[in-house]
Amino acid sequence: MAPREVRASDLQELSLEEAQRLLAAVESMLADRTEEKKQHALEEIKDLVKDHELRFEDVVSAIRVTARRKKAPALFRNPQNPRQTWSGKGKAPDWYVQAADKNGLRIL
Repeated sequence: MAPREVRASDLQELSLEEAQRLLAAVESMLADRTEEKKQHALEEIKDLVKDHELRFEDVVSAIRVTARRKKAPALFRNPQNPRQTWSGKGKAPDWYVQAADKNGLRIL
């Protein structure tokens, strides 16, 4: 399916609530597709393990395992610059500290 062109002018006509709903729908769709891709990859890995008669220990020893923390999800967004977000952990950014209505910065 060819991607449908979305023009910036179409997006600018959306209300804030419509834009937030659209953003949530896109984020949900991306999460679903990412999960589908992971499941497909796992099926391919299972087939390879089975086809090559690998043992669990063989696979584990071939993979470098390191504990990594996931980046905390953003909870707040700067209204002046939507690219700036904050997870609520660590030192609060200036735009958050200076905001009068901190609840208004919360990402829905």
